[in-house]
Amino acid sequence: MTPLFSFLQDSLEVSRIDDEQVRVTVNLPVDLLPYHLDLFNALSGFIRIVKRKHSLTASAKPSDHLGIEFRDRFYARIVARFDALGAQGLTRSAAIKAISAELNKEQHPWAAIDLVRSALSAAGRPGKIGRPRSQNND
Repeated sequence: MTPLFSFLQDSLEVSRIDDEQVRVTVNLPVDLLPYHLDLFNALSGFIRIVKRKHSLTASAKPSDHLGIEFRDRFYARIVARFDALGAQGLTRSAAIKAISAELNKEQHPWAAIDLVRSALSAAGRPGKIGRPRSQNND
């Protein structure tokens, strides 16, 4: 029994053109040409789709995962520090300023006071919404 593509073994030639390209030469039987063209067309479309999907998932997943991991470590760090400063009697604003100052010394990219405040809220330590208002008991 002869395999269907046995003719390729004798008629296939591959030669390098440059570092990024190769030339593939195939001698096909004339009566099978339309079928092989359909097959090559379908395979090239399939390969483009797979390559595009792979590049999208490959580029998105690792960077997302690392960003989430970095964020979660940051949240855990500032929450632990916030709780420790709160136990020492500091107010919320004073604790946030102290954490920001510590992060500034390290030149941390998220050292700004507003970033620390919003990160604490996102990490489960929200403050009061809006400014506290003074109460007048007249």
